[in-house]
Amino acid sequence: MPARSSDSRLVKRAVHGDRAAFDELVVRHRDRVWAIALRMCRDRDEAEDVLQETFIAAWRALDRFGGRSEVTTWLYRIAVNKSHDAIARRRPTTVLDELTEPAEPVDGGDRRHVSRRSSEPCRP
Repeated sequence: MPARSSDSRLVKRAVHGDRAAFDELVVRHRDRVWAIALRMCRDRDEAEDVLQETFIAAWRALDRFGGRSEVTTWLYRIAVNKSHDAIARRRPTTVLDELTEPAEPVDGGDRRHVSRRSSEPCRP
């Protein structure tokens, strides 16, 4: 049985086009990446998307992995960032055109203290 390659060695091989080396990295780390994504997103479908996005991003950035950290740390950081992205995408956004005007002016109609230009001082 051949000796198990280190993660950094697998990255070096993957950078040179060895898909099997990258596949091994995926197999080694997918459960942990999945757990991080599920814990952060709290949604199985989103966690699955984050898992895929994490390894796609890692594949695309392999040549930029400088080895300043462990491969696991690098992958988990990508997973955390992708989880944050997924959470941000689900937040509802309001289009300004859909906002309605208040029935009464917020200041009660007294506009004496509102400046017409930002360079004019406000008067009480």
